[in-house]
Amino acid sequence: MIAINHQGILVKMENMPTVKLTNGIIVGNFSSPHTFEFADETILPACSKERAEKLKMNFTENYVENPTKMWKDIKPQIELTDEIYEELNFITDWLDNNWELNKVHVILIPLMMMSALKEETRSKYCPSFINSLNLRVMKAVSRTDKRLRIDEFCV
Repeated sequence: MIAINHQGILVKMENMPTVKLTNGIIVGNFSSPHTFEFADETILPACSKERAEKLKMNFTENYVENPTKMWKDIKPQIELTDEIYEELNFITDWLDNNWELNKVHVILIPLMMMSALKEETRSKYCPSFINSLNLRVMKAVSRTDKRLRIDEFCV
């Protein structure tokens, strides 16, 4: 994938891995360096290390007072990076110009990224934006079967 970043520099990022499930849904892996196994035994490949590193979120660990002092409580603060926004913008622009060529029905993103997008103050990143890109979070078959559902995703 080729895009121009916020500094006007042309950058190339490997495309997100995709897989077609047995029900016909094509799923993309936005940024995870891990493979995912679906209930139909389809495997969604991991992103390249380069892509996963470029699209990782920034985490800040804020320590919270714990009255027991037996352990440390941490309240994580998540920040989405410019690279994440650039990739989302690139996908948006590509879809606007190539809607009929869109081959990805669902783009899996981490739950924490979905939560951060929903809290985003930039008006573009609202629920309708999330839905227009088909950004979704995976759903496991059950608590004991960690394979992913092929017919249900979380918003």
